[in-house]
Amino acid sequence: MTRNSELRLVYCSNRYVPARGGLEVFLRNVAGAMARKHRVTVVAACHDERSLVDSLVSPLPIDGIVTNDGGLPVVVPVRLSPISRFAARLLRAEPRIVSLAPRERYYSIRSAFTRYAAYLIQRAVKPYVDEADLVHSFGPWEVSHAVSRLRPKAPHVVTGFLHTGFWADDVFSRQHFLSCDHVIALSQVERDDYVRLGVPENRLSVVPVPMTDWRAGRHRDARNREAGTQPTVLFLGVKR
Repeated sequence: MTRNSELRLVYCSNRYVPARGGLEVFLRNVAGAMARKHRVTVVAACHDERSLVDSLVSPLPIDGIVTNDGGLPVVVPVRLSPISRFAARLLRAEPRIVSLAPRERYYSIRSAFTRYAAYLIQRAVKPYVDEADLVHSFGPWEVSHAVSRLRPKAPHVVTGFLHTGFWADDVFSRQHFLSCDHVIALSQVERDDYVRLGVPENRLSVVPVPMTDWRAGRHRDARNREAGTQPTVLFLGVKR
């Protein structure tokens, strides 16, 4: 394969824009940039604010599906057969079971339901994964685990977004990270979290997300000092 060869890239995530969130924006930016030189397809379970379960049990009508994001990658929401859609109703039991179980059992319960959802999704994901030169899934959740179950011939890259105590540190996700040949963290803090999960340090690298040009930041700091003001930090996020 030559250096300028066009690749077939498949990006996978539970949700995609116009669903709101930092992960969704990050996925859109990465996939959009790669689509300038390669064939890109985004496979998502849903693209709105509903839960994954709601999107699987009662999918959007065909005219509500985003098939082209302004010339960026095509979005193909995961569609289930009527039988699988009926079976997905069992996923609604998770919150009730979690509320009745001891807190220390949360992660094992969550992992069991994640495995079940991945099993339901994998057949819908398979046709796109089979044709890919590289698969990149965002967040080690149901769609990402469905890809892992398929064992695609193409390399499978996972951006973990590990957030200890909130997501991606359940039993299933931990096994997912431990099975990887290499894990790339987005920060030193995240790398330390992977180490605590048991990922060997020799299989870890840190590739930070660039925020701004350091020289521009230095000039802004100089102007702030001249004006007698302090630097301002703006945080954008989604409250869960």
